[in-house]
Amino acid sequence: MKSIFARHGIPEVVISDGGPPFDSFALKEFFEEWGIEHNTSSPYFIRSNGQVERAIQTLKRSLIKADREGKDIYLVLLEYRISSSPDLASPAELLMGRKLRSMLPCLSKQLKPKYPIKDTLKALKHRQNTQNKYFKSNSNLKPLKVNLHVWFRKLPKEPWIRGKIVNIGHKSRNYAICAENGKIYVRNRFFIREDKSNGFYENVRTPEVFYSSEEQETVVMPDNNQQNTVMLPNNAQPTSRFGRKLTQPKRYGFE
Repeated sequence: MKSIFARHGIPEVVISDGGPPFDSFALKEFFEEWGIEHNTSSPYFIRSNGQVERAIQTLKRSLIKADREGKDIYLVLLEYRISSSPDLASPAELLMGRKLRSMLPCLSKQLKPKYPIKDTLKALKHRQNTQNKYFKSNSNLKPLKVNLHVWFRKLPKEPWIRGKIVNIGHKSRNYAICAENGKIYVRNRFFIREDKSNGFYENVRTPEVFYSSEEQETVVMPDNNQQNTVMLPNNAQPTSRFGRKLTQPKRYGFE
């Protein structure tokens, strides 16, 4: 990181996941010493850091394909950095303010620096609004408050367990939850459900967490000796299951 910061400057904010490389005390001291704010994405929620995950996926595919075809990896990285999108400049132009020379022939005047910051911000905002229009069709889950009793999952496929919200993270969808065993877990709002009625939450679809092996259900069996006789009138007209009256057909020779 020091070599990158020495080349491009010290950033104000660094966003990463909460994995072991970014969760050490030494890295925390380094960020404090250099005046960098460190924000982590939600644990076990890849979508909260989707931009980085997508970039890594694209680079991996490019490097694997280059290795199979015997191409120079550094030329592949160069082509990736100078490739622009229909509405935005290339990563190299956004970072350095100029185009980079590649194996393709170009004019020298095309490599002169230019900084269309306003146009770039306008195009980026338009792209975000377009993606928000087509991909954000579901409504957001309502925010939760501190000291609220909830159900949450420690891992995506584990059962729901009880907890209490003790703090709200730097992002409004991150919550610090104190479980019944006293441990603190930071989870995204996606893995949290509000406990609405004394430890039972109606919308949770995993009912196994609400029934313990010690509890027994009382089942009342009907008494076979008691017979309930229901007398139907002779003139009762049959009806369908929807309540519509049925008329019996009149067959010739059977009446």
